[in-house]
Amino acid sequence: MTWNNCIRRSSPHLSLLFILFFVLAGFVCACSTSPSPASTPTPAPTQGITGKFTEFPLPQSPLSPGFITKGSDGNLWFTEAANNQTGKIGRITPLGILTEFPLPKANAIPADIATGSDGNLWFTEGDNIGQITPAGKITEFTLPVNSYANRITAGPDGNLWFTESNKIGRITPVGKITEFSVPSTEPLDITAGPDGNLWFTGTSTIGRITLAGNISEFPIPAFQGSLLSITAGPDGNLWYTETGSNNGPSKIGRITLAGKISEFILPHYILSDITTGSDGALWFTEGNFNSTGKIGRITTTGEMSELTLPTSDNSPTGITSGPDGKVWFTESTFGPVSQNGKIGQLA
Repeated sequence: MTWNNCIRRSSPHLSLLFILFFVLAGFVCACSTSPSPASTPTPAPTQGITGKFTEFPLPQSPLSPGFITKGSDGNLWFTEAANNQTGKIGRITPLGILTEFPLPKANAIPADIATGSDGNLWFTEGDNIGQITPAGKITEFTLPVNSYANRITAGPDGNLWFTESNKIGRITPVGKITEFSVPSTEPLDITAGPDGNLWFTGTSTIGRITLAGNISEFPIPAFQGSLLSITAGPDGNLWYTETGSNNGPSKIGRITLAGKISEFILPHYILSDITTGSDGALWFTEGNFNSTGKIGRITTTGEMSELTLPTSDNSPTGITSGPDGKVWFTESTFGPVSQNGKIGQLA
């Protein structure tokens, strides 16, 4: 079961993030890439992570894993979803012991997940924001009418912040929801920045929203792709993924707190999630139909390396740094539907 098949639904508020991520698969091929004004990084070996993969198959089911985060309990937590199926929240220990928690709402499709300041896990679930305790107790909070949540992150104010179509949402630990309109772009991913603000990817801009709801946007120069994920880097900047279009190159981008942008070229992969690793570098997922996906690494100076997944026809989606210092990621198959998704670990 492929993740793109899992997230399709008839709702008019279908997550734009997932539409972009998998519609772009139509552009993926083994073609040569065109020139770009961005800086091309030089290859560099990984440091601290030796490149040893371990994979943990999920129990047999139609569900496929989505995004993943480190929990306050020292475990990894992730979402599982499939079209017309009731989704689950999964938990895996650093030793690989799996537990799954079915969602109470029928046919619920969980997407992103983050750890809140209250020690619970918070996840987006279409027109709901969900909360799950480390013990597995689930609470759901209904969003206002015509709202559909995409990605979510913990804010510096102790609240959770999430993206919607043309909006940034905020939910307190007790479930109070506030929304801020974003008139000129479609917010996709969101992360807390080192400046005490929230930063997000838009249609063709990187956005910043203060805790009071004031929004600024920074256009991507010579933009020809689609922006997806964003994270705070170890260098005090924000780093994001950009998938190229029309067989053009994909890029890893960096934006300073003042809005200065630099980009580093990759071959044409579907770049999804990005995170800061325990080694002080950025790690990201590279998906590709018709070939095996990769885990990429880029240093703060732009030196890049890649590691190919051990299972053919599989592609990674979500990625996070685990409590054990290893890189953890979700892995879906683009091969036979009888194959299950996996949780991957890179040591």
